[in-house]
Amino acid sequence: MQSRLAKFRRVPYVGLGRRTEHKAAVLHTNGFDATDGSLFSGFSKNATGGNGPDKLQVGAHFQIKNDGSIEQYVDTDRHIGHAFAANAFAIGIETEDDGNCLKRWTAAQVESIIALLEELGVPPQRLKETPSDGIGWHRLFPSWNQSGHACPCDTREAQIIEEIIPGLEDEVGTATEYFKQLEKDGLNPGQYSVLVRFQWGYQQGLRNRPLRPRDAQDRVKKAGFDRGKAEARTRREPGRAGPA
Repeated sequence: MQSRLAKFRRVPYVGLGRRTEHKAAVLHTNGFDATDGSLFSGFSKNATGGNGPDKLQVGAHFQIKNDGSIEQYVDTDRHIGHAFAANAFAIGIETEDDGNCLKRWTAAQVESIIALLEELGVPPQRLKETPSDGIGWHRLFPSWNQSGHACPCDTREAQIIEEIIPGLEDEVGTATEYFKQLEKDGLNPGQYSVLVRFQWGYQQGLRNRPLRPRDAQDRVKKAGFDRGKAEARTRREPGRAGPA
């Protein structure tokens, strides 16, 4: 599968096996300053032997940059070397950290992590060490972390527990009820996909949050954002009532 949220940049790996069909993801932090936030060049060197034959299948499915933009390097139905014993069943999600894993994920990164996990169908629960569904992180189990990395470090591990899992739980619960109601109203999946994108832009506008570059290219999201921003401005103007 190729994510609708990511820019797909296929790394030329050879002979990747098929990943078992679990709704599972392991979160990582880069631990080094990635070039323009991208891991495409480094992973491409791995795939062609440029970083040594022991790294031919080392990489990750995704990279989430500081600005929240997402790159995808491998189809999610293939396994890639990111967490040893978890490779066969879990998707690997790397995250930019400017070479300092003690930095908190940015708000945009947290938002994109949650959105990506939701799209992948990952449930808001901690992974088990063996094949299962949920969210994990590189150092969670020794069998996943045979190199003894600190990844993703204390700060980001705390964010997984305190922000990512609860945030995903809220999104999944809200979305499920929302889609049920839309179906009752007679909307088909294509129609409510448009509506959801508009609502997302609308909420961003109300909160006065900027659109990211890939969002601004979506006319539906931008229309929702512009509407929300206009209504937020109206509500803030003294002497004017907000919309009914």
